[in-house]
Amino acid sequence: MRRSREIALFLAIAVLLFAMSCGGRSDAANSNDEISRPAPPSPAEPAHGFQMPQEKPSPALPNLQAEILDERGKTTTSPLGTFDFK
Repeated sequence: MRRSREIALFLAIAVLLFAMSCGGRSDAANSNDEISRPAPPSPAEPAHGFQMPQEKPSPALPNLQAEILDERGKTTTSPLGTFDFK
């Protein structure tokens, strides 16, 4: 009977510690900071007379199938490359 009370007390403490760690003042402080921040200027309106830099297009995607099928990295001069692991 005493053992089950100790286990129940331990579980209750663990649950309370977990619940306290999930929500804290840092969460409230972050949410208040987000609310009090002014909205950034829209992209159509230049900020302080400066034009926003134009976004560069992303580079073309590499041909991954060709990289897998090429012979690069298939041969080695290392002794570990010639070892038979069977």
